[in-house]
Amino acid sequence: MKGEQEVLFGLGTTFKVESIEMDEALNLWRIRLITTDEGAQQKHDYIQAQKEMMKEYSPLICFGRLLWNELGQIDCAEKYFKNLLQSVPLDHPDIADIYNGIGCVYAKKGVLDQALKNYNEAYEIRKRTLQETDPKIAGSLHNIGVIYRAQNKIDRALDYFLQALTIHEKNYDGDHEDKGYTIESIGLVYRSKCKFDTALIWLSRALGMYKRLFPAQHPEIAKCFGSIGSVYEEKNELDRALDYYYCQLEMEEKCLPPDHSRLLKHLDWITRIYCKKYNKEKALTLYQEKLTIQRKILNDNHPNIALRLMKIGDFLKRHEEYYGNALKILEKCSPPDLLLKIKCLDTLSTVALNQNDFQLALTHQQDILETCSRVYESNHPNFPFRLQKIGDIYFEKLHNYQQALYYYSEALSMYQIIYNSRRKEVFDIQNKIRKVQQSLAGDNMLGKQDDNHDDEFSLFN
Repeated sequence: MKGEQEVLFGLGTTFKVESIEMDEALNLWRIRLITTDEGAQQKHDYIQAQKEMMKEYSPLICFGRLLWNELGQIDCAEKYFKNLLQSVPLDHPDIADIYNGIGCVYAKKGVLDQALKNYNEAYEIRKRTLQETDPKIAGSLHNIGVIYRAQNKIDRALDYFLQALTIHEKNYDGDHEDKGYTIESIGLVYRSKCKFDTALIWLSRALGMYKRLFPAQHPEIAKCFGSIGSVYEEKNELDRALDYYYCQLEMEEKCLPPDHSRLLKHLDWITRIYCKKYNKEKALTLYQEKLTIQRKILNDNHPNIALRLMKIGDFLKRHEEYYGNALKILEKCSPPDLLLKIKCLDTLSTVALNQNDFQLALTHQQDILETCSRVYESNHPNFPFRLQKIGDIYFEKLHNYQQALYYYSEALSMYQIIYNSRRKEVFDIQNKIRKVQQSLAGDNMLGKQDDNHDDEFSLFN
């Protein structure tokens, strides 16, 4: 077209934002960019690291790992791996890696039983199809150990980690990232066993290995800083813990996306130390500073903004105000963060109950139930749990026994499908149903007595 100009840039060209200004006349944002070679080395190192990963995993698996590990897109990764599982044959060469990926997603979400189930599935397939010293078998042993550590089965976790390390040492004479991960995990086990000096030896060994393997600014180095900081926190050496936590967060802010879940999690670690040092003002200031920065980087309807508001609400114990504002954001988010919305609604429901606004509490719980249907599979235990909470409001607060009985009965039916009949959840809901039935029987008796009194009254007139 006449007057049109074209500028071609090479693949991988890096730009730096110079300014962002609103053009009121055009009603457009003007963003000025300049080319830069800043970060070129980090970009090169990152690409090399991805090439190394591509040697071990197919592109299908690499993409899923990118979603959950580096981008923090846990829900997207879960959908991706589950779709893969449905679309490939059982003898597909990636099948064990797919189960492993699903296990990683569940581990990130804290659903430990499902994580362990999928990790074990991957491990069994790998044992059947790979040599006993294959690095992926070590990977499975490591992952299973991670779950046992999270379940506080410490000695069992240590056994799996040591088995994994034995395989790593047969495969790698020198440094290797998988070897480093297992060494770090062994350090964390010793932290759990309160053997802090031993933990620091293992963690320092892992940190040195990471520094030799990775670019200077790397998420794994940052994570190891945090692990070391956690040991110092357990030792009550709070200033040293704070130093390591700051190193962790500052590095992650440079090498992770601004909406990555680790950033807020590790900010919490820093504010926790300030609270232990009786400096809540500093903790609150830090929360507010980070919220201001995030609002400049992300749009106002981003889930991270809502999450930071919720954190400040927790800190100030002003849940109604801050969670209310967070909910407004979460209702506009695209794509929505449904798990965060559930957490927000649950807190607001509790606030409403404490204020005796039972109808609002009920509305929030019903919204949660509807949101759960968009998040979980139909046999997920969250459904009967939410049905039970709705039943509790009808029974204990609104004294609507018919509705309470309906929701408790629905919850019982689902619990009996999900669990066996001897589970505590089943016994608890059966007891609630008996109490509702007793209340209904009492109401019926009272109604009959009222009818009799009416008859007697009419006789005396």
